[in-house]
Amino acid sequence: MINVIKFFFCNFNINVQNLILFNKKNFNHKNFNKNIILFDYSEVKQNHIPYSYLANILSSKYNARLVLFKADIALNFFKIIIFQLFFFFSAFPFSIYKSFGTSSNVLFIFNKKIRVRSLVLLKEILGKIKSKEDILKIKLNNIVIGDLIYDHYLKSYRLPTINFLDKKFIEFLHKSILIFIFWEEYFKKNSVKAIHVSHGVYLTGVPCRIAISNNIPVYHGTLVGLYRLNHQNNQPNLDFKYLKKNFKKLSKLEQKKLIKIAKDRINLRINKNAVGVDMSYSKKSAWVKRINKKRVLINNNKIKILISAHCFFDSPHGYGQMVFPDFYEWIDFLGNISNLTDYDWYIKTHPDYLIENNNIINHFLNKYKKFTLIDSNTSHHQIISEGINFALTCHGTIGFEYAIMGVPVINASLNNPHINYDFNIHARNIIHYKKILLNLKKIKLNIKKNQVYEYYAMNFLNSKIDYIFDNNDKFLKKYNFRINSLPFDFYNDFINYWTKERHDKIIKNISNFINSSDYKMQKKHINN
Repeated sequence: MINVIKFFFCNFNINVQNLILFNKKNFNHKNFNKNIILFDYSEVKQNHIPYSYLANILSSKYNARLVLFKADIALNFFKIIIFQLFFFFSAFPFSIYKSFGTSSNVLFIFNKKIRVRSLVLLKEILGKIKSKEDILKIKLNNIVIGDLIYDHYLKSYRLPTINFLDKKFIEFLHKSILIFIFWEEYFKKNSVKAIHVSHGVYLTGVPCRIAISNNIPVYHGTLVGLYRLNHQNNQPNLDFKYLKKNFKKLSKLEQKKLIKIAKDRINLRINKNAVGVDMSYSKKSAWVKRINKKRVLINNNKIKILISAHCFFDSPHGYGQMVFPDFYEWIDFLGNISNLTDYDWYIKTHPDYLIENNNIINHFLNKYKKFTLIDSNTSHHQIISEGINFALTCHGTIGFEYAIMGVPVINASLNNPHINYDFNIHARNIIHYKKILLNLKKIKLNIKKNQVYEYYAMNFLNSKIDYIFDNNDKFLKKYNFRINSLPFDFYNDFINYWTKERHDKIIKNISNFINSSDYKMQKKHINN
């Protein structure tokens, strides 16, 4: 009830009113053509500015009307009704979407035909599921959706892993199949010319992948970047695959400049205890300079391993499939390996960790006696100074952070941001991973710091795109770079920043990218 009141009264906020007036003046070109641009719903305020431009550019390009959708509301009939009512009465943020031309929204109705077919498919799929890995293999009409189902289920129920015999999971699987069939029929019956998604994971990825299979353009845009998803890269943020290749395309002068900035940024992040450096989602630093008088690692000659735990519910397949089906299975495997070794094993969570993860970590601490928990607020400087020998992650930022400090990191996935470089060790499969872990004494990793700087330069610096503002960092500095939790003041700040010249430039920037065939917006698309 509180949220209902909040969304309605947000419209009375002067900043919201100003943005609505601004959009109506500069965009509100409603199109009632049969052609459709599907636009994903987002409450994140930073998205509403680029969305307004993207929506109208796409609408003009394809002569199509804008239709709003939110994939996961289809899981709950009550949420479907609320979504419809909020749209009808223009509660925030629906008022924002309507102000830049959104004319209607998708109504999820599962008719008898869809329900009958879903039960047939459910029976077929359940007959093939013998392990968690089989969930990841789930395909419908040759479109892989198993990872989307897996990640959404963990997120929705705050579970670390899946029991595929659980009635709750079977019900969720059935609903996911219903959603797939609904979208499949929707694309058949409607002239969808393009789709924009807030992300490519979870069940939002279902219409995204159906569109890709039908060669319908799929876009993902935020304040800091634009993607066009495709068969090879069906979700955003996979450009880490091309970092080394793209670095070689730069001039020697550009390379040298980026490397210098990378050194400064890494130093700021690791040695100056700065929070959120090039990672706006981070609210606490794990690199505080404070060193506790009491040791956290046992003072002996054993090999010391740090398990850098991930959030168990946060999209384990956000970069693609890993060696393990989820983070729970990863740590459980490490627990079994710990019983075969004479190493000292430590687990540390990030200071930003969701509190629900604690019970799961405690479960592993009770199950595997060789595991020792390190307080999440302990500085990595202390852990490294006390002699940690290896760090383990699936695809975390510790991969470059520990590498620059000279500590070998082992990734339990080939789909990790550091895969282009050999400053980490990358496990190919479970057999390879086990072999690595049981033979740590034989590992001699020559970490080349220049590779780490190159990685950082390409992944965090060269990838930055200023296509809305001339300088995102300068504009967002007043918000401490918390772009996922901006206040309503952001709307007014943009309006005050706006000029007709800036408006035309933004449209040109976005159009340059949309008219290209590139996976990600690059600096070549930006008009200087």
